[in-house]
Amino acid sequence: MLGFVIGGIFQIFHHFKIGDIQQLEELNPTIFFLVMLPPIIFESGYSLHKGNFFSNLGSIVIFAVLGTAISAFTVGAGLWILGQAKISYLLTAKQSFGFGALISAVDPVATLAIFSAIDVHPTLYMLVFGESVLNDAVSIVMTDTIIHFNDTEAGAAIGSAIGEFFLSFSMSGVVASSSLWFSLSFSNMSHCRRHPR
Repeated sequence: MLGFVIGGIFQIFHHFKIGDIQQLEELNPTIFFLVMLPPIIFESGYSLHKGNFFSNLGSIVIFAVLGTAISAFTVGAGLWILGQAKISYLLTAKQSFGFGALISAVDPVATLAIFSAIDVHPTLYMLVFGESVLNDAVSIVMTDTIIHFNDTEAGAAIGSAIGEFFLSFSMSGVVASSSLWFSLSFSNMSHCRRHPR
């Protein structure tokens, strides 16, 4: 109902040409990636059981990185091939693989809710949850890498993409580690453990 009311207000503003509503309602991707997404990822990382996560880290990373890459490549290649065969909308290879990378991250909210309800083994739950947390980051980095492709030779483009992917992934780790170090240093200096509430 609220969406209906807000949509009606936007239509009235658009009809009477009051302001540029379309520009106001567009979400800047930079705002999304730098302001809205980090708290969501932080909350997921903060609430997960660290012991199960780190004991299964190898499997989780394999599922997240390789699974997301396979999914992105399969969807992108399939979309490009279907476009070339005039079965679907014709997209460039960059657009096809960008779309494949964009939709390759899957959030298994319903699966995790069912897992909680039927009380599955904690290792299975952590594999699915950890993969869902990491595949979001992998998908963001892959999409950003593909979007910034230059129209160069295929071999150079693939090498550039792999290098940019690992650079972006490692720099994200550096920023996260620096933020963690700053937070822990501040927490230690403020003596939060002595006065928890």
